[in-house]
Amino acid sequence: MEDRYAFLMVRYETPNAVKMIQNGLRKEDLYEPENDNGWEYGIERDTHVTIAACLDNDIDLNEIQKLLSPLGKYQATLDGLSLFENKDFDVLKCDVKCEELVKTNKKVLSRFESHSEYKDYHPHLTLAYIKKGKGKGYITDGLCKDVKVKPTGFILSWWEGDVQKNINF
Repeated sequence: MEDRYAFLMVRYETPNAVKMIQNGLRKEDLYEPENDNGWEYGIERDTHVTIAACLDNDIDLNEIQKLLSPLGKYQATLDGLSLFENKDFDVLKCDVKCEELVKTNKKVLSRFESHSEYKDYHPHLTLAYIKKGKGKGYITDGLCKDVKVKPTGFILSWWEGDVQKNINF
């Protein structure tokens, strides 16, 4: 079985600018494999920004909560569309500006180990998983730029055996 980890995230209201882009994506361009190993691909329906990825599954929620600022401090601004290309698919995303996300990431990682191969933190909001090579066609300057997003809660996601669990707080 592949390694499975815990993720700490902030959930946001989905702004109209994001909905418009997602609604304009061509179905044939979406990455939606038949065997997804429990992951959901295609259009991202849960608008969130990950604060810390690939934490140990036995992470203590009470300890995590002590490191978080009040929810309102996570008000963020979208800073344009960008792409993350991985070996199987492209990730269409909006870059996010929010100093509190960066501060909290540092606090969490100073207390808990991350097993992520990506060591630099770049807050982003994933819009969709696109077939390899198709993502560049969706990058347009000015889209999702200077759009404010409102936080609605925190999420801790982890695995217990083969079952993914989530707690919203």
